Amino acid sequence: MSSMTKERSLLHKPVVNLSAPHINAYFIMGFAVKLGQRLGFSANKIEEIKREMSHFGGYDHIVNVFIKEFGSYVQVIK
Repeated sequence: MSSMTKERSLLHKPVVNLSAPHINAYFIMGFAVKLGQRLGFSANKIEEIKREMSHFGGYDHIVNVFIKEFGSYVQVIK
């Protein structure tokens, strides 16, 4: 998938509603992996993000890393 195609497929930003009952740390980390793959991030970059998310633990830290890495690609509702 070309870069332009990836960008077009994300024109409509996915919404991550953090108050939804199914959203938890595992969901966010899994979504980060899938979104990273969809965006064409390297396997090393995805692993780096996962390590950063899990290194300090804690839900708030995971959310902050997700927003830092993917905030321009998704709409996060707290």
